[in-house]
Amino acid sequence: SDDDFEMLENDQLTIQSMMGSRYLATFEKEVTDWQQSLANISDTLVVLSDVTRTWSYLEPLFIKSEEVKKELPEDAKRFEKIDIDVKKILKQANQDKFIKIACNREGIYDTLEDIQERLAVCKKSLNDFLDAKRRIFPRFYFTSESDLLDILSNGNTPAKIIKHVIKCFLATRTLTLEDDPNGGPRPLCTNWITSNGVEQVDFDPPFILKGNVEVYFQDVQDNMVDSQKKRLSESSKDFAMSETRLDWLMLRHDKKDIKG
Repeated sequence: SDDDFEMLENDQLTIQSMMGSRYLATFEKEVTDWQQSLANISDTLVVLSDVTRTWSYLEPLFIKSEEVKKELPEDAKRFEKIDIDVKKILKQANQDKFIKIACNREGIYDTLEDIQERLAVCKKSLNDFLDAKRRIFPRFYFTSESDLLDILSNGNTPAKIIKHVIKCFLATRTLTLEDDPNGGPRPLCTNWITSNGVEQVDFDPPFILKGNVEVYFQDVQDNMVDSQKKRLSESSKDFAMSETRLDWLMLRHDKKDIKG
């Protein structure tokens, strides 16, 4: 906590003032040992904090996400070893229950620095992976990194990522999914609800969400455009055949192209 770090800094200042005392020779060994111990605690905690923060961020992806494991097999294996090392350090620290012992174990700082470097490699590979997904479906550039990771992690189960549709498609609140009539594992996408939450627009025709999420999200966008083009073309023809604007509007309503 912040209070603990503040206490650590105060203790280091106290030791520093002792080092300048004229009576240092009497207890020089004790002061020097404490100075080294507190310095090790400070340095180790900084690295450990960075390691645990990055590790906890990457762990759900490299350990639990089949998509990431499939796309980044070497980094997934690398992270499995990192996961073992980090848990070993945390378990040992929990057993020590005394920060002076935990942070002054031989080689602990070098081990954490090594883990930090390996985590940086995994994170870079993950960023490259995310950039590749964004290039395939550019609307991912408009989603936060955490949202994108959630989308990719659950991409094989479209129902789990429907909540992110509003962030990926313009003026769209959600998609309507139904079971595949042929019994397939992926759902059938039948229509989308506009951002006002009232209007419902049918896909023409409905389609199965196949492939990776960045692929079927692109299919959704393409089908939105195609469906709207068909309706605009039909609407233009109906307008030419209608005597008044009201007749045209009622004709479009009867055809139920847009429900709401």
